[in-house]
Order: sequence, then structure tokens, then C-alpha cells
Amino acid sequence: AGAMLEKVLEQVLLRFLAPYVDGISRDRLRLGVFRGSLELTDLRVKPDALALLGYTTLRVSGGYIGKLKLRVPWQGLYSGK
Repeated sequence: AGAMLEKVLEQVLLRFLAPYVDGISRDRLRLGVFRGSLELTDLRVKPDALALLGYTTLRVSGGYIGKLKLRVPWQGLYSGK
């Protein structure tokens, strides 16, 4: 079940983050799924990332995200908090 959940999370992350960064893959993804933690490492910011966010006059010449941590409050999602 854990491997299947990792695959689903990888696909969700790719869908939402891929327009902005390169390097999302399972080998760069650390999950503590049941603890609600997710960590991505060594991502490269794409040159058009800022334009996609509405900053059309800016372009990234080089960008790097060493570590991106996400917390998912699973209990809060279930309880509606």
C-alpha cells in the first residue's frame, strides 16, 4: 500500500509542481505519509516559473530548491478542521 500511495503522491506533485520545477522523482521524495510529512530535495526552478505566476517581465536565469517540506494534516482533513 505504501508504494502505491507514493506513486499517487508523485503523480499529484508532478501535476502541480512540474510547470515550475524540474527534478521531481521518487528517488528525491521522502515520505512520512502517515505522519503527514513530505520532503522533496534538489529541485531546479524552470526559467519560465515566474512568468507562469504572472511575472511576465521576469525570467529565472538559475534557481535551485535544496529542500521543500510539506505537511499534510491528515486528521484535520478527515475532521474538517
